[in-house]
Amino acid sequence: MAIPEHLEILSEGVEKWNQWRKDNPKVIPDLNEVDLEEADLSRANLSRANLSKADLFKANLSSADLTKAILEWADLRGADFSNADLSDALLDWADLSWARCYKANLSRASLGATRLIDTNFDGATLTGAALWETQRAQWSIKGVICECVFWDERHKEKSSYSPGEFERLFADKTKVKLFYKDGINPLEIATLPALIKHLEESHPGSVLRLVSIHEDSGGVVVELAIEDDGNFTSDQLTQLKAALETEARQKIEYQKQALAERETRLRLEGEIKQLDSVVNKLILRPTIHQGDSYMGDNYNISGQAGAIGPSAHAHDMTFNQLQQIGSRIAESMDLTALASELEVLRQALKKEAATEEHDVAVVDVGNAKKAAEAKDSAKLAESLKSAGKWALDVATKIGVSLATEAVKHSMGMK
Repeated sequence: MAIPEHLEILSEGVEKWNQWRKDNPKVIPDLNEVDLEEADLSRANLSRANLSKADLFKANLSSADLTKAILEWADLRGADFSNADLSDALLDWADLSWARCYKANLSRASLGATRLIDTNFDGATLTGAALWETQRAQWSIKGVICECVFWDERHKEKSSYSPGEFERLFADKTKVKLFYKDGINPLEIATLPALIKHLEESHPGSVLRLVSIHEDSGGVVVELAIEDDGNFTSDQLTQLKAALETEARQKIEYQKQALAERETRLRLEGEIKQLDSVVNKLILRPTIHQGDSYMGDNYNISGQAGAIGPSAHAHDMTFNQLQQIGSRIAESMDLTALASELEVLRQALKKEAATEEHDVAVVDVGNAKKAAEAKDSAKLAESLKSAGKWALDVATKIGVSLATEAVKHSMGMK
């Protein structure tokens, strides 16, 4: 049957259409690209109908039967699907923006790359739905029923949820979005637990959970979910979300500045160390004798000296102290075992980190672990010394004896 005849039957009313469907159960209506803008199709039997690329803008499809219907690329903006049955329907690449899907059944529906901007799914069933690359800004999923969904393109990887968990994790009103312009580096990722803890402490009663880290235009977005146990009203949640995002933006900017300053400082320290090395080589160069005279300055040095020679000057020069401390550490303990304990210490520090200084100590202990693995004793001593007293206190508390002794050595306590 041709499309015009289908439209003619449909135009005569839903009751006549449903009777025709009942009399012709094997016929699959082809309504591809049909214009049904603002049409009243309430309670219509559109099961298995091909409505791909159809214009259903603001159409009334409440309580309609759309099981296994094909609605790919369809314009469904502002349409009313309240109490409609869309189970097993194909809605890939469709536009459901502003649509009302109150208590609709979308079990096993495919919504790949579908626009769900401001879509109302309150009380709807989404169990088994495929949500790959959906755009869900400002969607509403209050009271949604969802035991599992598929987030991957091929519907192979099922994600399961306990009652109420899907709403808690993905409701837009409970989402806090942290934007990292130009991307996020590993150190910033490592400091996320400390940032989350700070935000929770700054806003008593709020509990945050990390949901995702994904690329977005111009940077990376970190999404946190506010665990809503019913103690917040809708307005309170909106206000809390705004407050958390504002404070997080300030903290992220401060953190980026602090990391940039640290990077600059470390680079300068590296240049100073290179200069120290050159100076040491100059100091220790051999003196050339010519008869009873000497070419160059000749100095008899006992012990360590900060500077020698005419107009000589030295600033914060450690010479070989770190190398000597590192050598003592390497001689007194197994560096492989030490590396293992330093990893345990690093994980413990990550959990307890509450300040930017703590975050830096976590990185220092990580560098010390790498140095121990590489048998780089000087770098090991340097990193442990930089980690400082807080690292020593935590090491002592958790009972990592080798790490504790190594930190003490590096700090000159042994």
